Amino acid sequence: FPSHDTQVQMGSVASSSVTVIGNIEIQPELVCPGDLLITMASGNISLQGPVSSLENTTGSLTLSNAGTLTLYQPVELSGAFKQVGSGGFTFSGSTAQLISAEGISINSPPYGAFDLMLDGNNGSVFLNNGFGIPTALSSLYVTCNGNTLYLGGTGNTTGLMNIHEPAQIILTSNTSLTSTGSSIYISNFAINGSTVGGQSLTLQADGIILGLTGFGVALGEVIVIADTFHPWGIQTSGASITVTAATTLLQGVSAVFNTTSDLATSGGNISFSGKVDSDPSFDADQGCIILAGSNGVVTFSDDIGSITPLDSLEIDSASYVNIKNILVDGTLSIIPRAYLSDSSTTFTSSAGTIALGQVDGSSLGGDQSLTLSSSGTVIIGPVGQSYPLYDFSILSGTSATIQSITTSREIDIGIPIILASSTTLSTLGNGALGTTISLPSINGLTIGGEDLSIETGIADVFFTVSIVTGK
Repeated sequence: FPSHDTQVQMGSVASSSVTVIGNIEIQPELVCPGDLLITMASGNISLQGPVSSLENTTGSLTLSNAGTLTLYQPVELSGAFKQVGSGGFTFSGSTAQLISAEGISINSPPYGAFDLMLDGNNGSVFLNNGFGIPTALSSLYVTCNGNTLYLGGTGNTTGLMNIHEPAQIILTSNTSLTSTGSSIYISNFAINGSTVGGQSLTLQADGIILGLTGFGVALGEVIVIADTFHPWGIQTSGASITVTAATTLLQGVSAVFNTTSDLATSGGNISFSGKVDSDPSFDADQGCIILAGSNGVVTFSDDIGSITPLDSLEIDSASYVNIKNILVDGTLSIIPRAYLSDSSTTFTSSAGTIALGQVDGSSLGGDQSLTLSSSGTVIIGPVGQSYPLYDFSILSGTSATIQSITTSREIDIGIPIILASSTTLSTLGNGALGTTISLPSINGLTIGGEDLSIETGIADVFFTVSIVTGK
């Protein structure tokens, strides 16, 4: 079809099909009056002009290519666009635009150094086998007006990857998306698997914004690698969540990271390598809820809330937790055993309470100290019973409900104490000779029900008020 023709109309208003053996090149504009199917049994397809629907029709185009399909100019259809062949799919030029009122389906990964814009309008968009393979796209923009993006495989761009306003993304297979020079924006909608725990998601970019992930159909493993990461929450069914990035929580309420969905009670590991903070652009701080099940390990390799405090932090289940400094405005609750990673750790709730399970130093050795500050009550389980702390202190709060505490140096509690059970306070941990213990008023939970033993070796014990016993 030579270029001296301004248009070529193929098929009729009804369904039509054309089968070609060898190459086909259409230089003028291709107009689809109805549902047009072009099948290349062998050879390549080259559409050098624009592609459109006949006026006042819902013309659709389906291309089944065994060889390479190359588009040169924009495609804008009032029907659907489908590429169903196994051959390659690429564009000539720096910009490629596919607009279809009834959806877009692309079987082969589109590739090449161009900006690709896909607009499915009132239909869904299918990218089941990825994009940017073997040559990365320059950028990708996908929108489908509140419908569904079906996504799978590997996707690569050298620039921005922006998925805008589908109702949801459904992962059809294990999915890995990489922007080597820019960001990935997948926000304001849900990302789900197609089967529970059946699809993994890996994201790698300079910056990543990620909407609610796995809360409709839980994913398999989720890996995020970025300089900055803004998540709304992630849920898997027994698979790990690994974040290597400085994380800023976007959710207006608490962002949930959960590996126990769909009765996967053993859970999976959850780790954050980088600081975790609230987004300062929101009026209210954001909270964080962690559920890692009975076997999952939770690891925070950097501070929490040190730049912008979280509203709250709740770690409800895990085999154990590796933790650093924490600053929240409201509730701080860590139910599983917590191991301190730094030599000096501070947990602060500026306007709430602190509730901790068992707390220990590091199994790797070294000296770990813990300081607690709260505007409300402090409740803490046994401290230093497996790996004694160096120092332990509670600076502020209305009261501290404690159990046994072992350090190799000082114990300093500056607020009224309630013994939750018979308690031993010892500064003889790790073979120490004993150091000072400073205590205020002490009460039991029941009259005469809790014993108190104090072990300081050669050092002193200071009581700031008198002690009354029931025995």
